[in-house]
Amino acid sequence: MKLYTFYTDTHIKFLCDYFLPSLEDNFELIIDKKNQLSKSGTYMENGWIETMFFKVDTIIKGITENINNQSLFIHSDIDIQFFGPVEEEIVRCTNDCDIVFQKGARSINNGFFACRANQKNLRFWRDVKAFMEENNVHDEKSSKTLLGLPLDYYDDSNTAFKKFENKYGINWRYLPVDKFVGGQYCIESFESQKLIPPPVTTLMHHATSTVGFEGKIRQLEHVKKFIFRNKNPDF
Repeated sequence: MKLYTFYTDTHIKFLCDYFLPSLEDNFELIIDKKNQLSKSGTYMENGWIETMFFKVDTIIKGITENINNQSLFIHSDIDIQFFGPVEEEIVRCTNDCDIVFQKGARSINNGFFACRANQKNLRFWRDVKAFMEENNVHDEKSSKTLLGLPLDYYDDSNTAFKKFENKYGINWRYLPVDKFVGGQYCIESFESQKLIPPPVTTLMHHATSTVGFEGKIRQLEHVKKFIFRNKNPDF
């Protein structure tokens, strides 16, 4: 399976210290370096939304390069670390879907998902990019709008895909939240940023629900140490 990602200079530490060293699957990696448009790469800083166009371009690239055989591929951010193989679980979850997203703090998270290279997804992601350009909003807000998800909808039961329809006919689901873990499962609250133990079943951790480079590093280190100690109780 192919895995597509990109990075800028501010985020190379995530790529080299967490993402690449922790991969256990034999993915075909397509990694693009992009120009630095924001000073620090921090959420909503000047240049951050423009950087998100790189993300959508990377997704569209994945679809167009694989659309002849409609194969499955992964799009991933790099503020991510792995604690075991994930390909088999992803394939199982995507059996009857066009996209399987990681669950975000409210609903979908565009930072890690598996996507079928088909015409429905190509149309959707091209429209996401156009919506971003027309409304000067980021990719996740655009994706939620086009999938018919209310922006303030909080999906605490992981059933949003059953409640909202989209004009593309895209069938989507969430990846298991106890295995593909976002930052919301590692902190007490966004306001306090107090770290809590992540699920012991974590296979992949995405350092979300925090702002800034140092907040992500702190979360990544916390989860890595917890999972390592859980797997090696005598250490």
